[in-house]
Amino acid sequence: MMDERRSKWEEERWKREEEWRMMQEQREEEWKEWQETEQCETTPQQVQASAGYASREGDNNDNNIIMRLHDEIYPEQTELGDIKKIVKVTEDNLKTISDKMREET
Repeated sequence: MMDERRSKWEEERWKREEEWRMMQEQREEEWKEWQETEQCETTPQQVQASAGYASREGDNNDNNIIMRLHDEIYPEQTELGDIKKIVKVTEDNLKTISDKMREET
């Protein structure tokens, strides 16, 4: 059962990667065609933006959704400071316990 799930997952992954490669190839072909016909000095990113393609660096709907979710769950600076203090105290106490256990053995 687990192997079946894994093979389905891998099959889906390879399918998505192949689709991505095909889209990239199509974009490259369109860019070359456009470059040949227009003969202007526009960057591929500018062309993609004008053609409606979302760039990896730019704002697109997925980025906006992820950033909104991140803002909802990410702690405020005061909370983050408190969390860091708790982690530091916990690490220090664990180190002390570890050192004492080592001395006893």
